[in-house]
Amino acid sequence: MQKFYELTYIASPILEEKELEALKDKIKNLIVEQGGKIESELAPVKVKLGYPIKKFEEGFLTTLEFDYSPEKIEELDRKIKQESGILRHLIISKRKRLVKAASKETQKSKKPKKVELKELDKKLKEILEE
Repeated sequence: MQKFYELTYIASPILEEKELEALKDKIKNLIVEQGGKIESELAPVKVKLGYPIKKFEEGFLTTLEFDYSPEKIEELDRKIKQESGILRHLIISKRKRLVKAASKETQKSKKPKKVELKELDKKLKEILEE
């Protein structure tokens, strides 16, 4: 049975755009080749780091969410550590998110309905007449 994971990594800021794309594709292929399924991915964003990592103060932050076999996660972690373009990474197990469309429907249903002024006046008269 596969579990849901999130991989966040910081790539070296000296990588050019083509090298960054190649690294991202290589990580995705590592996951897919071992039977994983990529659910979502965020495009790399250049960020200023809170502290220097391997003498770099900036890096490209990328996140992938995927289904993967728990027995193979250590091997994936080891392969990612060997990548020279990755400064730091973290793999965590997560709960799978619910479908976004369902959450939008519940948000809509929680909004109170607008009541017209005429209806308010009518209800107020009824209450006062009692």
